[in-house]
Amino acid sequence: MIRSFSVFSKLTLFSLVLLSSCSVPLYVSMWQHAPVKADGNPWEWTKPLRYYDSGSKLQYTFSNDLKNMYICVRATNEESQQKILRGGMQIWIDTTGKAKERSGLLFPLPETETKEDVNRERRQDPGTSEFRTKKKFRNDRTELELTGFKPPASGILPLQNIYGVTANINMDSLDILTYEAIIPFRTFFKDSLLPADSSRVFSFKIVVNGLPHAKKDNGSQASSDMGATSGSMGGAGRRPGGSPRGGDRTPSNPMYESHSMKTNIRLRTVPTPLPKKWE
Repeated sequence: MIRSFSVFSKLTLFSLVLLSSCSVPLYVSMWQHAPVKADGNPWEWTKPLRYYDSGSKLQYTFSNDLKNMYICVRATNEESQQKILRGGMQIWIDTTGKAKERSGLLFPLPETETKEDVNRERRQDPGTSEFRTKKKFRNDRTELELTGFKPPASGILPLQNIYGVTANINMDSLDILTYEAIIPFRTFFKDSLLPADSSRVFSFKIVVNGLPHAKKDNGSQASSDMGATSGSMGGAGRRPGGSPRGGDRTPSNPMYESHSMKTNIRLRTVPTPLPKKWE
């Protein structure tokens, strides 16, 4: 009787561990056959993208070859588009699969706003077209920010840099926003994948920042809002666009709240057969 209870307890414990490990989805990366250019034009990707997050209303997918990791995100929802364009988006990678914020790419960099901007927005309904189209899309981003990558790849860098980490966004004729990023493995892991790496699980976290916090006209931050200044991923766990405290933002307004989605990815180390359309 005691032995049976022990076996039952072990099975129960195993089931609990299994359920907890399933809280973050595990996907298998696609092998990237065709070259990818990070220009915000999704010609290299099959649409709709493979995965969907209902919280942020984003489509996303991952692919890799032996040298690079490729990420594509598509936003059809105008609120998500505004948050990405104005608050920025973070991609975090943990090669240990423990969902830690180890190597981070921030792009676009968050915009800064004055107190006057915030007061004007507070008088508007965030659901109106006037609010959503306050700032028309401009494909003029020229910088990204890296943190936790192999030195000296860190800090704010031009989109075209010697490390090969690059990203871009664009808006198509259907008003769909596409984000693309290329991250060489050598900048955070190793020079090239080996067959044994097919058993390794990487953790990815995509964070869509809330709208940026207000800045006073003299450049100091208004009120006691949380979050770092524009273009900063570090500093005691602070992140640009974090959920606010203070009188300038309404915490219940989702436009000013960040949203994150966690995914575990098993990489490909051997090319898969070409899709039929390329045969």
